[in-house]
Amino acid sequence: MTVSTLPVPPDAKRGLPVLLIVVFVAMMGFGTIIPILPFFALGFGASATETTWAMGAYSLGQLIASPIWGKLSDRYGRRPVLIVSMVGATASYMWLAEASTVLEIGLARFVGGLMAGNVAAAFAYAADVSTEKDRPATMGFVGAAFGLGFIIGPALGGFLAGNTADAAGLARIAHVSAGMAALATLACVLFLKESHPIEARLESKQEHAVKQGFNLPKPALMRLYGGGLLMIAAFALMESIFGIWSKAVLNWTPRDLGIAFAVFGLISATLQGGAAGRLATVLGVGRMLRIGLCLYVFGFSVIIFANTAVGAYAGMTLLAIAAGLAGPSLQTLVSLQAAPHERGQVMGGLQGALSAGRAFGPLLAGPAFDAGGVTAPFVAAVALLLLTFLLVWPTTRPVQAET
Repeated sequence: MTVSTLPVPPDAKRGLPVLLIVVFVAMMGFGTIIPILPFFALGFGASATETTWAMGAYSLGQLIASPIWGKLSDRYGRRPVLIVSMVGATASYMWLAEASTVLEIGLARFVGGLMAGNVAAAFAYAADVSTEKDRPATMGFVGAAFGLGFIIGPALGGFLAGNTADAAGLARIAHVSAGMAALATLACVLFLKESHPIEARLESKQEHAVKQGFNLPKPALMRLYGGGLLMIAAFALMESIFGIWSKAVLNWTPRDLGIAFAVFGLISATLQGGAAGRLATVLGVGRMLRIGLCLYVFGFSVIIFANTAVGAYAGMTLLAIAAGLAGPSLQTLVSLQAAPHERGQVMGGLQGALSAGRAFGPLLAGPAFDAGGVTAPFVAAVALLLLTFLLVWPTTRPVQAET
């Protein structure tokens, strides 16, 4: 579909690099804990269920906060939302550094997730400073910042933790993340220009003042939101259980796991930062999303039968390519459904759906592992992705034709 546009404030597009730093830090904060938390929690006698639920607390916070941050960014601008949330992220890392139990880790991660809801404002900023033609590429750059955060985060977490996981290693990771979040906050204050025109902010406030009741999103958005929820649930399921699986099947250490996730992030970021825009032009964003979903299914299928590091890396490579294709496609399709004055709200709805998936995945992963064995979570992921494909298939075809 084609939406109306408003002029972008001068110099806003030059703030895109700063935005990418903020997104990178948010994803890095999510990623640093991935290699160490399963080992740390298991060391305290926690079950796989308790461990994955503690990891899912971050996404639960993001689920709650994403729509709120997105709507606030529509009414008051993207820049103040990003600054305030990054200050909160810094505080959450400082709390995490003092955690000494799995419960405390979960609570600190929950607060961090509340602050990471700012991703909705970040994607709205990217939509503000791009046209329909170059939006897939712009969303790809933002996705690449996610991927780079996912490279640095797990790699840094694994390096700081070493081959053992203890409270001191957790504190080191949290202090480094807090320092980077503080630097990103400073960059926002000094260099980030507002992208959301005052006209659009006024329109959003006027619409809020006259709107009565609760209006459901249009059917196309509902399908895309639902597909995003299921797709990310499958990925988060893998993300939360992979450390436990790798220890049980491959006898990996936190450092081994950090390297594997770094490779994943490198492949995904390379695709999103360079190839996503060009592939979207050739394939169309709807077809690119469906191809990404198929690769997700293949990747999880490989991991189900993997019992060596080679098999694990092969499956992770397929998943990385899938993420590099599916992520920007989904973000672009959703952004094309939004008028300028509602982009924050619409993108916030998507981030809320994705956060719901990130929360649901770990809730399913631990019980599946405890009840069904080492491969059960990945079988569940395949089932979720098949449902995703069925849900988005009738939606992506007409949306693609309209773009």
